[in-house]
Amino acid sequence: MQKEGSGPTIECPTDDPAAEPGAEGDGLKALAQLMRLLGEETALRILFSLAEGERDVTGLWAPMRLPQATVSHHLSFLRLAGLVSTRRSGKHIHYRLGAGARVTGPGVLSIDCPDFGLRLELREGRRPPR
Repeated sequence: MQKEGSGPTIECPTDDPAAEPGAEGDGLKALAQLMRLLGEETALRILFSLAEGERDVTGLWAPMRLPQATVSHHLSFLRLAGLVSTRRSGKHIHYRLGAGARVTGPGVLSIDCPDFGLRLELREGRRPPR
């Protein structure tokens, strides 16, 4: 059972045949886990910030006016889900969208799940959340 405040549970693929695409559930468990992750406002703010380009952790938490630890916590779950990847430069770690997330147009962020795809689109005239 998940403790409150511990973040969403991200499970790695297993050898369980029920977890395979086309089996009973059709990957709905993976989609539900992804939706729980994306249900966090901070996680969405991070993704929209990274859609504008690579940032280090200071470039993420400072504009959001959130504690660095909070942003780092969310980044770890986004990395586990494959939505964020990193690049090290000396002592600094830079974050960017990972293989599971990509910008597909102006104001459009596409999120991939094994059997599903999600499209997050800003309404015309709206600015990305910060």
